[in-house]
Amino acid sequence: GRFIKSRDATGKAVYKSVYAHSYNEIKEKLRSCCMSANKEINESKRSVFDNIAGQWLSSVRLRCKISTYNKYKNVCKNYISPVIGNIEICKVNIKMIEEILSINSGLSPKTRNDILSVIKLIAAYSSDSGYEINLNLHNLSVRQESREMRVLTFDEQAILSEYLIKGHDFCRIGVLLSLYTGIRIGELCALKYEDIDIEGSNLYIRKTMQRVQIENMDHKTEVIISEPKSKKSMRFIPIPHDLTEIIKDTYNGFNGNDYILTGKSDRYIEPRALEYRFRKYTQECE
Repeated sequence: GRFIKSRDATGKAVYKSVYAHSYNEIKEKLRSCCMSANKEINESKRSVFDNIAGQWLSSVRLRCKISTYNKYKNVCKNYISPVIGNIEICKVNIKMIEEILSINSGLSPKTRNDILSVIKLIAAYSSDSGYEINLNLHNLSVRQESREMRVLTFDEQAILSEYLIKGHDFCRIGVLLSLYTGIRIGELCALKYEDIDIEGSNLYIRKTMQRVQIENMDHKTEVIISEPKSKKSMRFIPIPHDLTEIIKDTYNGFNGNDYILTGKSDRYIEPRALEYRFRKYTQECE
């Protein structure tokens, strides 16, 4: 008699034969072997990479920001699972990981490094969870390419500053504030008048804004305002005296709950929209 003993990495059945002196003996042997094989197959299904990655994602979701969770999930879905998702974790080897990085060689070094980092995290989780794993990734890395950053010259800063001051437009003043303090775009979008100490000429960073993916039938993304990812990002920054005076004149009489970029408490500008505006401002300065 013949039965399915297991399945290979592609899902194709691997058969095995048993022999006996009578029909009843064959029948009993096949029943016993099939039960054992089914148990092994079910256990192997539980230990395939995708299942373990799903367990890992569920565990990290409870302790990381939703934006970080979404990044991990998308890396698994788009880059890792298509190559090794259906393979048992114990059969995943270094060549497979190198293949993933090779297939995605056209991506930026940052994205490829994210892919490798997620694989390493899942491998560590697998080992800690008792799964058999034969994967040594300590010597595998992604070469980082240094890229020259575009920085405004002093003349360009002066021209842009003069442009932003004109008209006392809330959004322009916000960009000017970012220019002189170096705050991130999400922090600027979440900034409220109460976060600025006019008397002490200080700026307090307590929140950041970002658009994130959500699991919702009505819409795929939403804007969230939350604390920065790390405690070190919650800080205060000195503001130049001249800029403090501009802010004082522009926002005189405003409530602490009003957003800096709109002057209203019930309306904000999200990061992507601010990027468009900044691009428009720089084009008008040319």
